[in-house]
Amino acid sequence: MTPEGFSCIFSFFLLLNQNEKKIYKLLPQSLETSSSVNTTVGQYPPAPKMTSFSNTSGGQYQNYSFTNKNNSSDNEDHGFHIMVAPWDLLGIEGIWQIALNAQNHDVANKSIALLIRCYTSPTFELEPRLTEFEDAFLNHCI
Repeated sequence: MTPEGFSCIFSFFLLLNQNEKKIYKLLPQSLETSSSVNTTVGQYPPAPKMTSFSNTSGGQYQNYSFTNKNNSSDNEDHGFHIMVAPWDLLGIEGIWQIALNAQNHDVANKSIALLIRCYTSPTFELEPRLTEFEDAFLNHCI
């Protein structure tokens, strides 16, 4: 798998889980300070609606980059918090398989970083379970 292929899987993983309200995707800082965005505590940004792939140039996919447009993708902030236990995220086992079997060093590093983020970034309501999530992560690694 190429890094570009993993970027597509990564974006779809976020989109799918956000649409199912299993991930709360943080808005980029430039949008958080915009007057058009409601930043009231406890209100989540709406999940984008999934449309046909023939309409990927529209605003529906503006927060998800399916292709690597420049070399600064490593610096992009893909901030999110999980709203369910990590093992309940859709596609998490596939991410584990990519991390364990990736032959490309960049893909392995990005998939591991995603897994770490999934197991260590709960919402405030799930924060008391952080130790449980970290233990599950370590047990999965062993």
